[in-house]
Amino acid sequence: MPTDNEIADKMRISVGLLPELKIWMQGVVSLDTPLADDNSLTLADTIQADFSLEDETIDKMVCRTL
Repeated sequence: MPTDNEIADKMRISVGLLPELKIWMQGVVSLDTPLADDNSLTLADTIQADFSLEDETIDKMVCRTL
């Protein structure tokens, strides 16, 4: 197991931030987490892919550079 100093060094953050980050990480859930007893539905299956927001953002960036 890496020490807190090794983790902080690898992440290029201060050791003082690690306790807070560890608390935040406790709430992280994999998108592959099954939601159905038979594993037929995962968390990722419930997230809608909305590429229009990304496309609109790119369009706005291009318009500003012209």
